[in-house]
Amino acid sequence: MRNLLTCALALLAFCPLASAQGDGPDGVADTNVVSAPASLPVGGENVPVPTLLSDEQARIRDEEREWSKLEDESWGNLLRFRGEAEGFFYNSEYSHPLLPGYTLPGVRLEGVLRYTPHRQLALDAGYGFVAMQGRRGAFVHAPVIALTGWLSPRWSIRLGTLPDIREHGLPDFLYDPQWAWLHVPEAGARIGYRSPKLSLETWIDWAKFIWKDEEAKEHFLFGMQGDWQPAGSQHGLHLRALALAKHRGGQIDKSPLPVETSWNGGVSLGYRTKKLTSKALYFGVEGYALLGHDGTEHSPLPKRNGWMLVPILYSSLAPSVFSRLELRVAYFHGKRFQPLRGAPIYGSYSAWSEKALLTSRSILTSRVGYAYLVERYGAIRLNAGAIYDLNVSRLDWDFELSIWLKIASLD
Repeated sequence: MRNLLTCALALLAFCPLASAQGDGPDGVADTNVVSAPASLPVGGENVPVPTLLSDEQARIRDEEREWSKLEDESWGNLLRFRGEAEGFFYNSEYSHPLLPGYTLPGVRLEGVLRYTPHRQLALDAGYGFVAMQGRRGAFVHAPVIALTGWLSPRWSIRLGTLPDIREHGLPDFLYDPQWAWLHVPEAGARIGYRSPKLSLETWIDWAKFIWKDEEAKEHFLFGMQGDWQPAGSQHGLHLRALALAKHRGGQIDKSPLPVETSWNGGVSLGYRTKKLTSKALYFGVEGYALLGHDGTEHSPLPKRNGWMLVPILYSSLAPSVFSRLELRVAYFHGKRFQPLRGAPIYGSYSAWSEKALLTSRSILTSRVGYAYLVERYGAIRLNAGAIYDLNVSRLDWDFELSIWLKIASLD
């Protein structure tokens, strides 16, 4: 009797272990399937047990996380409003042959309603304008109409009005940030890719559309750039390749004017340290090697091709969570380099220059900036800079004060 009871207890103890392994379709234990209870009692508490996922399940899980993050960044709801307001006061005390002093006192306001019927499609419709103090009416104004599609959480296509030009992240000697105040937004097409280590974008800003037999030339800017960060963060090595091309002309117009094509292109290599102190102190170095071609019809340059080298040193300090102080020093050295949309001071000639021409450029610049972040609602910025031109032995300076406000989104 004792032996029979012992066998029965052993059989009962074995049964849960056998069922935990799982059975195959033929009643044979399948060792590829792992099942476990959601939690096991340990010390009177439930401790979660991780679930083992296949590669395909893990991929789907990670993709869903990326979609969720993308939905948060792209507003996420069916119908949502977002607005931005920016006030700026810029003043340059220049008396340079290529650029006189000027002042920009203004405000920029933009409101956009986004319709998102599916997480992979969105329609934006709104309006934006820039007003300059001391001038009646809007200085710049344009509708905002855009369609965005996401092929995946990392690949996107946008047609219509493009994002603010400052989102390209290009330096001012290639794309002047004041373009956002003085011109209508870019409009055309953009394809982008973004991952923790690599970001790519190519876009076209179709500035002037023409139709058959018009006495005018079409005008557009084409851009592309790739940004690789092996560490997957803002720290460490940073490599970028970029190209900009500006085209005027076409095949369907009756204009006798010639076709014009100009371009800038090059690479940059940089390195940024990790946080060195509790005050988030960083140091960085970056260098640009650029080539260019000036294809404008009446270019005063004796030769159309040019180059420029730009080494940059910078330091960033965050005294608090909401503030940041940055110092930047750069040296520009080149010949016959004409930026397509960069600040005029870095070119060999400009629309302000009244026939002045500087084929060789050697410029030393320094800039200090302070930004105070008002949580997630906006920022207050102040920066000042000095430019010493070795070619003409001149020192010029400027400063800028701006306030950016994000208007609360409404469901």
